[in-house]
Amino acid sequence: MRNRYNAITDEPIKLTYYFRHGGSLIDVAKWGKIEIYDGDPSNPGSQVIQTITSSGIVREEQGVYSYIVNAIPFDQGNKIYYDKLYYYIHETDPSPTTDVETFYVKQALYEGSGVFVAPTCIVYGFLYDIMGKPLRGVEVKAELVKPYTILNNTDLTISGRVATITNASGYFQLQLLQNIEIVLSIPAIGYYKEVVVPTLESINFKAL
Repeated sequence: MRNRYNAITDEPIKLTYYFRHGGSLIDVAKWGKIEIYDGDPSNPGSQVIQTITSSGIVREEQGVYSYIVNAIPFDQGNKIYYDKLYYYIHETDPSPTTDVETFYVKQALYEGSGVFVAPTCIVYGFLYDIMGKPLRGVEVKAELVKPYTILNNTDLTISGRVATITNASGYFQLQLLQNIEIVLSIPAIGYYKEVVVPTLESINFKAL
């Protein structure tokens, strides 16, 4: 289970799920459903706030699926939500396999009576060793090229850096503001690259 910080209140949320089996991304045989919870599904007090049927699950590429979660109201933001996935690895499986992911929903930034949300891009990727095994616990960082940046046509000034680590599958993701100059680095493998975050919802770091 990994936490994805990639959502804001008051707008639909697109989530992505990567199915890995035996070290490779592969397709599931078929989907059952996805349930969205307002808390940990193992907690009896948690409620299902949305059920996504198989028709609402889109295959983006081999082993990669996406689905849309309904907008979370502003007063229910700044908390973790859970998506419980039901799928069949083989057509003949008598019952579905389940997996639980999490995503953090942040309250939108309000300015006066309007809402301003700076667009972001999720930079993601997988890291492996020379034998093709996932690299777990590797730090991935993004740092501004300049000490601070004023976003075009806004009063929003940003500074600093963000970092994450790869999970058991070697996967990482960073949610970054679009159109900012950063240095993306993976010190453990000697990777450093200066890039501009594209105006896309998401991109594999190898395409930067």
